[in-house]
Amino acid sequence: MNTVRDNSSSSKSFLCITSGSYGEGLEMRGSDFDIMQVIKYIKVNADKQPDSDTSITYLSMDTEDVKPGFTLLRLEYSRIQYDLECCKEHNGERYLMSGVTYTAMANTLLGVALQLFGDMESAGQAFLQSLEIYPDESNNSAAWRLL
Repeated sequence: MNTVRDNSSSSKSFLCITSGSYGEGLEMRGSDFDIMQVIKYIKVNADKQPDSDTSITYLSMDTEDVKPGFTLLRLEYSRIQYDLECCKEHNGERYLMSGVTYTAMANTLLGVALQLFGDMESAGQAFLQSLEIYPDESNNSAAWRLL
């Protein structure tokens, strides 16, 4: 069942997968449903050395001075302006930070989850909210989900 859901939510640039306990096949009463969006052109390395594919955006994990279980994602390489705009400078390095685009993305992901559960009306509302927050239809996948 999880594989069917995962396969039904993909495109050239991203893949939505179930994660957490449900994604591992554990369906417990009261358990939540986690969805992870994998952006296919972004790669996260545990070390700082990016590979040599210039079509990929590379991030590295910075786990110093963060709470246990968390990491900062440091931008190592990108030639995509949108990726650069999602990062903020901190201590001379550029880090991926939450902001308007991520709030919009969260609404889009909520819409995807609602679609998976068959609630198309609420999904549509989530997609509209995403576009209201971040109206750039060329960079917000909620736009094509409303078609």
